[in-house]
Amino acid sequence: MLKVSRSQRSSSRSIPSGTTVLSVVWLGSHFEATAFQKGVQAGSWSSPTPVADLEAFAVALKEAKLQTRFNGSLASLVLAHPRLSQQLCEVPPAKEGALDRIVARLVDRQKTFEGEAAWSFRRTLPNKNAHNVLLFLFPRVLLDRLIQSFGKLEMNLETVVPCTAVLSGILPRLSLDADVVAMVAAQSGGLTAMLVGRGDGELLLGRVLETGDARDRENLAVELNRTSLFVTQQFGASVTGAYLLVEGGSDGRMELQSALEMSVHSATEIAGDFSWTQEVLKLAPEMGANLV
Repeated sequence: MLKVSRSQRSSSRSIPSGTTVLSVVWLGSHFEATAFQKGVQAGSWSSPTPVADLEAFAVALKEAKLQTRFNGSLASLVLAHPRLSQQLCEVPPAKEGALDRIVARLVDRQKTFEGEAAWSFRRTLPNKNAHNVLLFLFPRVLLDRLIQSFGKLEMNLETVVPCTAVLSGILPRLSLDADVVAMVAAQSGGLTAMLVGRGDGELLLGRVLETGDARDRENLAVELNRTSLFVTQQFGASVTGAYLLVEGGSDGRMELQSALEMSVHSATEIAGDFSWTQEVLKLAPEMGANLV
């Protein structure tokens, strides 16, 4: 199972030059796909209508392959789905192999659905009382249906990455001091993905919440404050800044700043342009929490 050790820091990477893949994003109702040919973007398409279920996903995927003229065989998927959960779980201190077995035993206790679970995890920093992992759980039957949708189009779905894991690639590009705790937040498809971590790349928490329209700053401010308070309660750490990958520009940040105690920044102004379809391909394999 894929994970990252506490001592390992993520690094800013480029898309490998040999990458030929259809990179797909399905976040809430938002669907987009970008075709890459030997590391170079070759075509992109976004669904003009909401993609709300697996049937609509299969239709959109077929259109994406057609519109991007992708003729390769590999695909990746960045996912946020109502049935994909992420939970902060306490675990005993353990080395990598033993931790795999410990987390495997946690899965049946933590899943909230019938049937087998597809799962992955990332280590986080210890809190006041215990060591922790961020555990991702998704019904295996739904993952199999996604894999089948790609297979019908002669593509092999190699990676399914929770969207918060993708955000971990932003942290090292913010040039923060090693012990500074910050939050990265991105909105898409009526969802907000939040990841809290330190400047040295260590993770504390990830969340995905329904927050409606990207222009709804009041709702976003409430959730940022709740996440910050939870981090303080669990880890005894203060979130010093929120780095946003959302629409609205500086006016939107000013509205948020008045409702937050932490400073508010544009992550794209600091770390560069952000694209889900590209960022997932820049992750080192051990950083992606791959569900496949």
